[in-house]
Amino acid sequence: MSSPTSTRTFLSLIRECGRIEIPRIQRDYVQGRNSAKSVRDAFLAALHEALSLPTGDSRLPMNLDFIYGSQVTVDDMITFQPLDGQQCLTTLCLLHWYAAWLDGVGSELRAEMLDGYRSRFTYSVRPSSREFFNELMAHEPTVEITNLPTVRSYIEDQPWFFLYWRLDPTISAALGMLDAIHERFRDMTGLFARLTDAEQPAITFELLLLEHFGLADDLYIKMNARGKPLTPFEVFKARTEQHLRENHADRERSLNGEQVPVATYFANRADNQWTHFFWAHVAKEARTAVFDREALNLLWALARSCIDPKRTEFTAICKLLAARDCVMTFDLLRGHDLITLNYLQRCICLLDMWSRDHGELAPAARDSRFDELAFFNRAVKNPASLNYTDLAMFGAFVRYLHKHEGEVHEAELRDWMRVVFNLVTNSDCGDADEFLVCSRGIVMLLRSGGREVLKALASPEPLTVRGFQRQMPEEVLKAKLILSQADWRVRIEAAEAHPYFRGQIEFLLEFSGAQQLAKAQAPADWSAEQHSETQTCFDECFTKANLMFGDKGLRATPAHLWQRSLLACGDYLMERGQNRSFCTDPRDNVDSWQNFLHSPKRNHLRTLWDQLDATKPIEPQLNAIIDKGLKLADWRGLAVEFPQVIDYCGEREMRFGDSQIYMLWKQQMNGAHAELHSYALDLKLRASSQNHAQLLHREYVSAIGTDYEPHLRFTFHYQKKEIELTICSCQNGFAVEVYHLSNESSLADKFSELGFKLDGDHLYRQCKREGIHELLERIALSV
Repeated sequence: MSSPTSTRTFLSLIRECGRIEIPRIQRDYVQGRNSAKSVRDAFLAALHEALSLPTGDSRLPMNLDFIYGSQVTVDDMITFQPLDGQQCLTTLCLLHWYAAWLDGVGSELRAEMLDGYRSRFTYSVRPSSREFFNELMAHEPTVEITNLPTVRSYIEDQPWFFLYWRLDPTISAALGMLDAIHERFRDMTGLFARLTDAEQPAITFELLLLEHFGLADDLYIKMNARGKPLTPFEVFKARTEQHLRENHADRERSLNGEQVPVATYFANRADNQWTHFFWAHVAKEARTAVFDREALNLLWALARSCIDPKRTEFTAICKLLAARDCVMTFDLLRGHDLITLNYLQRCICLLDMWSRDHGELAPAARDSRFDELAFFNRAVKNPASLNYTDLAMFGAFVRYLHKHEGEVHEAELRDWMRVVFNLVTNSDCGDADEFLVCSRGIVMLLRSGGREVLKALASPEPLTVRGFQRQMPEEVLKAKLILSQADWRVRIEAAEAHPYFRGQIEFLLEFSGAQQLAKAQAPADWSAEQHSETQTCFDECFTKANLMFGDKGLRATPAHLWQRSLLACGDYLMERGQNRSFCTDPRDNVDSWQNFLHSPKRNHLRTLWDQLDATKPIEPQLNAIIDKGLKLADWRGLAVEFPQVIDYCGEREMRFGDSQIYMLWKQQMNGAHAELHSYALDLKLRASSQNHAQLLHREYVSAIGTDYEPHLRFTFHYQKKEIELTICSCQNGFAVEVYHLSNESSLADKFSELGFKLDGDHLYRQCKREGIHELLERIALSV
């Protein structure tokens, strides 16, 4: 090999060096493992795309970055031993072998890859790996490969394949890679010729020959720790600069007062201002180890945030980039058409903005709903923690910087991010499909709204923005209010900043009368008096909202005062599947307080607030409302009276049957559950001064499953025998049963006088709810 650095193909390297050997100090081949699926799929997709392009296409060749190694003599044969690039070279070897079989040119491959009986690509990591590649390269398949379900099963069935080879990690990974290649390339024709085209190659790499070094363990450690000529970030920079020079030579930017090609601008910024910026944010004790990773993490987050929502494969790319084993490289992005001019210009806009103070991150908009420094820290240190809401916000931020580059005004950007935060946070954005909808909506809003998003929202001409149907009407009304009278902004932004409401305050706009008034008359046409009166009402509502809701949801009160007083004002329970809920705090729950505030049932809250004076202590007022609710004749009266009802409902849910109301410990009837009327009767009896003489009140028995009903259980003694009496709820009353009679006809006679009838071995009667106490007293006197 004459040149220490030059462009090669896999076959040209084999021809020049005679043999490629993976040395003992290297690790096993891993790209074929199940754990590397996303990396493998991305790499094979990029190879497939390059090999599918017509010869001479401007995007070719696909370059696989640098492969480092040394030329040594092994067994009297000149051998290239890679220091870095083992995984790539092994995959290319397996792809050449597969292509030769697919195209029926195995003899051509063997002429290139065999030296007598030995493979010219081999492993010295383990003897079994070396033997496997010897046998594989010499093998002459006897079947059509397209008819095989898997390559692995075919190879493992060959007489030369030893069963214990399955334990070799390199061999197992190689078979896994062959199956993945088979799945992706089985329908391609002319693959081997395309791979081996020396004049117009499709796949190349840059070879760096380290002729003055051997491969002792200490050199390997040194090179991998701090001696590599190019780091991953430097490779990304170099490849990006090359891409810009080749594809966007006509693009220019101003650098130090001079118009230069965008490639020159990118290279200069990357080598100076941006590197200094990243360096300032990396912990000093670990800079070398983490600099590249953190810089590439940010560019990875940017790629995930700004995928073009018009692409049909949008969700597939999202899922691929979200994989935990995804490795950020130039070819990963290029293989999925993500190295676009828009992407690179957004990189420039973002990094120029944040690095403009040549050190600490300089936010584009201070006190914005999008915390730029917090996002940056998460993106570079823990990118896997970024959810689709985070990415949607980041995408909106960067798209705005790009569209309005040179004209970004802090106040306008702050308005833009406030509106986007409200829309995205209060819309579904939990998976790739929902992220697609949000991304489309953001792009449409940016196109329609531009720099002055509030004016666009308040325009008489409705905006064409899809994806935020639930939140958009609220944002339109708030924009009209803010632009119509200056005092609205501080009120609206203060309410939006409430940690639990998170921008969704439409209920305050309704309760204050602003929503209804705006339907009758545009806020711009309101009188000063109308603005003042409505703002006063808004302030009162927000004060009560703060009293009721804290950072994470409903504020805790003794004995569930808020829930019980609200129930005294109306049936506010929210539907949750087959159940109904007293409401829960987490915003994502179907039965959350936030969803309640956006539902028609919030009218009961309005009724409650109308009875409260926020200037006076709240708990006495809530207790007074609860006292009035005790007069309710339906089930609400029991729930209002007894806070233990809510305590019992571990998930805050009840289920309403035809005649019974069940309190659920969890969420299903196959778990423990009580019945409201019988449970309340139990509580009343325990609190009562009446002891019903001979009746011994044992316990309340919750049910598990539907084989029996929850009930109260009593016992009493009759002629030295213990008799059991149960009470459970039934339609419009209670069912009372007496067991273990043991042929006591005299007891049956006594109970028949109380209206009981004999039914097999027990006595039974029904009783209206209001008559149960009298019945129990009569039973106690009789026994």
